[in-house]
Amino acid sequence: MIDCLLGREKDGSRYDAPGQSQVGAKYTVLATLTDQFDRAKGKANVEDMLTKHEGVDAMVGLFAYNPPLILEALKQAGRIGEVKVIGFDEDEVTLQGIRNDSVHGTVVQDPYEYGKRSIEILDALSKGDTSVIPENKFVDIPARQIRKDNVDAFWSDLKSKLGK
Repeated sequence: MIDCLLGREKDGSRYDAPGQSQVGAKYTVLATLTDQFDRAKGKANVEDMLTKHEGVDAMVGLFAYNPPLILEALKQAGRIGEVKVIGFDEDEVTLQGIRNDSVHGTVVQDPYEYGKRSIEILDALSKGDTSVIPENKFVDIPARQIRKDNVDAFWSDLKSKLGK
């Protein structure tokens, strides 16, 4: 992923040291930080980056709790709307952030479709139908980009699936 973002060829032997900047033609990744699922550390990481890099203009949160922590730190720093927030989740705070323009967007998987397709395939296989297995042995259920133009429809569908 970082290779694509930085416009460089994929190289499995390359090692990018954690916490080090990676510079590409169009983007610079200032650091890749981890928090070992410690939310206080996650928020502290955001606060540190805001202090160390006044010009930071985007932050990416990988886990569902990361974008809300990023937003909380940005709000406390008075920088909501100044730093783009990108998520990989469907947390309600993230979705609301997309609606109110404090989150640029998020990428979501579709666990309901995973479950549905799994049951359909297992049912067919239990009946001896192997035609449900693709030739490449990979069932593709694509991730989706959620942005301002589709967040309301996505959120409405999610709430109905959750019985809310």
